[in-house]
Amino acid sequence: MMFHVFVLRLSSNDYHFGITKNLEERLRFYKNTQVERNCLKHCSDFELIFKQTFQNIEAAIALKSELEVLGQEELLNRCEEIRETTPLAINANQFVKKDLKEIVAPTSYLFNQAYLHHILGSEKLIIDIEDRYEKQTLRNRCVILSANGLLNLSVPVTRPFGKNTLVKDVLINYTEDWQKDHLKAIESAYRNAPYFEHYYEELFNIIKQNHKYLIDLNIALTSFICTQLGIKILIVKGGETDKSPSTFKQLLSPKERLNHQSPPYHQVFGAIEDFETNLSCLDLLFNQGKLF
Repeated sequence: MMFHVFVLRLSSNDYHFGITKNLEERLRFYKNTQVERNCLKHCSDFELIFKQTFQNIEAAIALKSELEVLGQEELLNRCEEIRETTPLAINANQFVKKDLKEIVAPTSYLFNQAYLHHILGSEKLIIDIEDRYEKQTLRNRCVILSANGLLNLSVPVTRPFGKNTLVKDVLINYTEDWQKDHLKAIESAYRNAPYFEHYYEELFNIIKQNHKYLIDLNIALTSFICTQLGIKILIVKGGETDKSPSTFKQLLSPKERLNHQSPPYHQVFGAIEDFETNLSCLDLLFNQGKLF
């Protein structure tokens, strides 16, 4: 069972502290104008300014007691300090590292966390360029978390040989300014993330480059993310003998996203109980920084 410690700033400029098992229901109760709200001093409105979740009631009570005795400035500073120093963060040990010398994988645009899970522990990542390109997969798209929920980013491409086009031959289509759209979406989604300032400039420079082939853009971004996460792996292109397993290719279907459960961590938007799993590793990088 989870216990939520919360702080409300009232319209009367007072503060209300509480513990509840269901924060959403509690706030809905407070907002009901028909309820006699003695605990909120009959205030006309309130704002949720802090919440933290615990697995045991003792820890929740201890934090609530600590916050209640603080003055206004001390309270706000303490709430901010807790957010910064005790986030729910991923520990590298939560990822399972396989002891593989090399792994063959399909290409992916700003790869997701299931992809990360599969390549961890390998010394060499061989990208299958002889893979037949499939439309509407994560080969040219990714999923990030925006203020309005999940957002799909897609790189427009041209298949010169139609359905028989191999990944190595897929061209990026620049008839529309997709780069501008992607950069704007990424900045809007993550500019308030803890590590955005550390990584966005190099990332944006890679996306701004007018790569001719999708494979070259993807490899540049894969190398960037692996390096920044602290993953030491050699990334090379593979030939006809280096075929990625069909099980790995299945991960590139957007329909498979929820079949992989990422270790939860704090995301810019949404509470931890609403954690969105298996997003692009950009979400992981901007929110958690270097992991390994």
